[in-house]
Amino acid sequence: MTLFIEYLEKRLKEELPGRNSHLKMAPKIMERSFRSFEPNENAKKSAVLVPISLGKDPQIMFTLRSHLLRSHKGQISFPGGRIESGESPLEAALRETYEEVGILPENIRIVGALSTLYVPPSNNLIYPFIGLLLDEPKVIINESEVDECFFVNMSHFIDPETFLQSRQKLEGYEVDMPYWDVMPKAKLWGATSMILRELIDLYEEWMTES
Repeated sequence: MTLFIEYLEKRLKEELPGRNSHLKMAPKIMERSFRSFEPNENAKKSAVLVPISLGKDPQIMFTLRSHLLRSHKGQISFPGGRIESGESPLEAALRETYEEVGILPENIRIVGALSTLYVPPSNNLIYPFIGLLLDEPKVIINESEVDECFFVNMSHFIDPETFLQSRQKLEGYEVDMPYWDVMPKAKLWGATSMILRELIDLYEEWMTES
């Protein structure tokens, strides 16, 4: 897996699959996305960290958002949040990670940035970064923001049996919603799944090349 991280560091500096990856996990009508992914000029900006733990089995860390939150409560997400005035997207991602799960920036090695993702319903432009956890993560959950923190093996996401689809009503439309089955409490879909899809596409690309 260390070889994959080395590959990823170089690959993230090149042109990325971006929109093609995002569309694989986008809600669809008749197999076509019903949303535009072009950001508005007044879009709010957020940043997230996609934490990877090498350990014995390479894993990706997720959080289950607190039911106390006003928006996106009970959903699977990556640590992250709004970019504050005067800070860079990366600084915001690291700050939010520490605030939500207690992992210090010095215990994270930034591998690089994935493609930005615009989320129309919240008018939010998300900057995702991949962070390698340098030590066995000592997670301290901020219960006002996070109900649970959990890890999923990266190989789980290339198993076709874990990639599913559900019919949902969204903004008044009946849509087909792709998702990954990772836990009983919530489905892994939406913006988090679109960001993750690009990483998994790069992982499969590396497996094919190597």
